[in-house]
Amino acid sequence: MKARVKEYIFRFLNLFFRRLTNGSILMYHSVGDNGSHITVSEHNFLKQMQYLKARRFNVVSLEELACALRENRDISNMVVLTFDDGYEDNYTVAYPILKKFGFPATIFVATGLIGKSLKTSAGVEIPMMSEKQVKLLARDQNISLMPHGQTHRVLTQIDFDSAKKEIVDSKKDMEEITGQVIQSFAPPKGKYNNEILSIIKEAGFQINVGVREGLTRKDDSVMELKRNSIDRTTTMAQFRGKLSRTIDVYHSLKIW
Repeated sequence: MKARVKEYIFRFLNLFFRRLTNGSILMYHSVGDNGSHITVSEHNFLKQMQYLKARRFNVVSLEELACALRENRDISNMVVLTFDDGYEDNYTVAYPILKKFGFPATIFVATGLIGKSLKTSAGVEIPMMSEKQVKLLARDQNISLMPHGQTHRVLTQIDFDSAKKEIVDSKKDMEEITGQVIQSFAPPKGKYNNEILSIIKEAGFQINVGVREGLTRKDDSVMELKRNSIDRTTTMAQFRGKLSRTIDVYHSLKIW
């Protein structure tokens, strides 16, 4: 019933809000067929990318959006694609589709889990990218590989020194593996507070993204950017809604 009501609300709001007058950062995790809630099927992911292309959204890198915000430039119609954790299917399934459409993306990698696997909260174990796969992706100028901590521990639930090590060392890891300039950070589970944010800034990160949903606005801080989650349950109506004011209005209703 709850899912059905949510779908009806998105469909209704979409009748009134059709354009993206701000920016929208989309947050993916896994793409494929592993039964996890966080996993978008290859079929749905392809449909979503086709929609972005057909509707002529300006799909840009996270760095480009952040630069536009700092320079107070127009960000309307800008869409950013991000992936959290660093699952192997980001390379084997999502990347070929991104490459087909020429879309840039940022993949936040839990560096201590490279070549291993990560068990979701529902108990589904998903393989992570290997170091070789990470290095291959780093060769593509459209793909940014950024840190997501080392061990995927929630930073607000561990002591200060451990949190600092997770942040600082994951930055060093990604610099060594990719040779890229490391600018962005995504705290595991999107959990951070002022203390964690201060460590992120001191480590030299210029962009920080969370998991709170909503559109990106011109006056938003690049150190506390919102993202709109796309998972297995996201319908096309909901996907469209996360690319317009629908998502902001939906959350303002506070009805779920």
